Amino acid sequence: MAIVDFVTLAESKAWLRITTSTDDTLITRLNAAASQAIRNELGYEPTTQTYTAELYNGHGGIALMPRQSPVTAVSALTIDGISVPAAASVTGSGYRFSASKISLNGYAFNRGQDNVSLSYTAGLAGGDPKLSVIVHACLVAVQAFYTSQDVDPNLAGESVPGVYSAQYAQGGAGKLPGPVLALLAPYKRRAPL
Repeated sequence: MAIVDFVTLAESKAWLRITTSTDDTLITRLNAAASQAIRNELGYEPTTQTYTAELYNGHGGIALMPRQSPVTAVSALTIDGISVPAAASVTGSGYRFSASKISLNGYAFNRGQDNVSLSYTAGLAGGDPKLSVIVHACLVAVQAFYTSQDVDPNLAGESVPGVYSAQYAQGGAGKLPGPVLALLAPYKRRAPL
């Protein structure tokens, strides 16, 4: 599974209005730092990825919540080494899946340690509006990191009225600024109550 940055070098340079290649290495590193900081803030990997043979502990029930969501496909499910087929119908024997859950009919996730193996695909599709917001948040983060690189970390901003104004990322390297956190807030993974 190859984790990629949410934005490309070309996208960040266009956003920053940079036409030279002088800072390409720096901007590439900032893309990676912003992308990882956003993943950490969200609590999940939002881009479509394939997860192969993830192991889970069986709990005796008929439902399992995969580590990543939204689930878009399931390619294999085994319990205690026995392959479980996809259910042919809503009432058929086998597994069914939704965006956040694998459900069984005629089977159970038998109790055991690492006895359930799941291979699946999860993440937001390229045209999903949520992913567009995350990409925008990444560009805003890259801009904040880029403009804050030589600034005192205690300085929130500076301005010359009518001439210049800048707001800086607070908290040091890799910390997401408030506008980025606000963009991401609706998409954070929350622990169930």
